[in-house]
Amino acid sequence: MRKVPVKEASFSGSWVGIIKITDATGIRVMININKQMDGRLSATLDCLDQGTMSIRVDLISLIKKKLRFVIEKIGVEFVGQIDKVGKQCSGEWRQHGLVVPLKLIAVDHPEIYFSRPQTPSPPFPYHQEQINFESNEHGVTLAGTLTLPDTKVPFPTVLLISGSGAHDRDCTAFGHKPFLILADYLTRNGIATLRFDDRGVGDSTGNRSNFTSLDLANDVLGGVRFLLNQKNFEVNRIGLLGHSEGATVAALTTGNCNNISFLILMAAPGLPGEKILEMQRLLIHQGIGTRPELIEWEENLLRRLTEVLYNESNNLIAEAAMEKIIQMEIEAIPQDSFNGMAGVCPILLAEASLMRTSWFRHFLIFDPRQALSKVQCPVLVMSGSLDIQVPSTPNLMEVERALLSAGNTNVTAVELPGLNHLFQQSLSGMPLEYGEIEETIAISALNFIKDWIFKVAQ
Repeated sequence: MRKVPVKEASFSGSWVGIIKITDATGIRVMININKQMDGRLSATLDCLDQGTMSIRVDLISLIKKKLRFVIEKIGVEFVGQIDKVGKQCSGEWRQHGLVVPLKLIAVDHPEIYFSRPQTPSPPFPYHQEQINFESNEHGVTLAGTLTLPDTKVPFPTVLLISGSGAHDRDCTAFGHKPFLILADYLTRNGIATLRFDDRGVGDSTGNRSNFTSLDLANDVLGGVRFLLNQKNFEVNRIGLLGHSEGATVAALTTGNCNNISFLILMAAPGLPGEKILEMQRLLIHQGIGTRPELIEWEENLLRRLTEVLYNESNNLIAEAAMEKIIQMEIEAIPQDSFNGMAGVCPILLAEASLMRTSWFRHFLIFDPRQALSKVQCPVLVMSGSLDIQVPSTPNLMEVERALLSAGNTNVTAVELPGLNHLFQQSLSGMPLEYGEIEETIAISALNFIKDWIFKVAQ
């Protein structure tokens, strides 16, 4: 990374903009620029409307108010000119052939860029401790926050597990901090919590380039072991709360640990990843009014890309084959349809890069019912009726069926009306609403979790 003189590195901070995909859709991004002690710049990118946070910027330079950064993992380059006032940067976002104008606006206080009335502020009426624990996987240390209620012991304790993507301990996304709110709410009501930065995120170590849900289960097992070894407080029951993929990780962990007393599965997958993604894409396309021929074109293309993954384990060969398929599709697009379809191709190229990861390959074929069938402790399964990412009805049904068919007699399955994948009160359930909604978690969901824990953790 090029060393930037200190006088040129005064534009550190957060900058927000919208990448326009079509006239009707866009993706909000936030670039977070930091100045190191030696004057160099470093940065991370948050995709606010996709929930992908802290993407490492590989190269960033600032010369005569010309800002340039590169993110190799997703094939991104941005070049822009900062205005005289130093509050706006106008330039171009380039990604796999897609070139769109992007204006970044400096945000003085990114933490209040969104109105988030539920986010709690100190002082807190409970004990809070910053801790570290070792994963069951050698060489991975997780950093987290332990909260202990100011009530008599023993008390139930819940370990929080985030969904897919790189998340900090608060599960920060779209300006929301759902795990901070969950931890605060539960602890105020007499339930201890442990939440932690995902491996390779924040203060946690570990490589995020080659892992699967099985590795994440090892991280959670390390957290359970940490709780069991505590001497300064007494725990009567330890439970796991997992959201989305985190629910699958919770089930995997429980199958390998006899010390889990209860599970809370929020927006839990009940079907293999390939099926969930197919349903997710269809619902999103229907929600934004995508033309039927474009939906069919994209599904056929993704089906061909998925077949490459099933048939080729070598990533280099798979990469070449997938890029060739996409380029051939681009060239075959009729000229009169190009404006509608061309914008999809660069996104697919970026998705193809993700598809070749160990995590995605495992997610694509893994059937969560295998893990659920080994769970015998009490389970609360929750979903929102407007969940588009893990569609409620089919997945809730399959999760409950897998648990009951394995002989688990203590299963509570509930669909909360009007809530989306993040358990916000929503109008459509569309992901683009996540950042627009001020509420982080509906109080109905929080109350249901709290009441159920006290019911099973006596």
